Amino acid sequence: MGDVKREVISRTSGSWSVLGCSIANFGGGAVIKLLIERDLPENFDVTDDAQAARHARIALDAIVATQGKMHWLCTYATDDRKLFGLVVVESEEVIDAYVRNAGIGSSVQIHRVLRTLDPALAADR
Repeated sequence: MGDVKREVISRTSGSWSVLGCSIANFGGGAVIKLLIERDLPENFDVTDDAQAARHARIALDAIVATQGKMHWLCTYATDDRKLFGLVVVESEEVIDAYVRNAGIGSSVQIHRVLRTLDPALAADR
């Protein structure tokens, strides 16, 4: 993944906070926020609750297998049949294990989040 700057997520009282949500502590180290991009599986209808639940279970099981080294924040499904999952990981190696365990290796692209941009950053007029 190269030498890209890492965004350190804020830490308060022993836990990490990302997008206002508290997540587990990774043993005192900095965490890396990643966006996982992949093609939506051909037969996956994201509007079908049962199919969405099954795919979420596959992802969650693969995350559990990382033994607390990865946390899934959310995934966005887009109208161009892409999935964008926002996760935090302890190290880059964790994402390789996740991709392998989830069985999603063929069309995955990993993007490191350098900074979150939002309305709170707007400069004064």
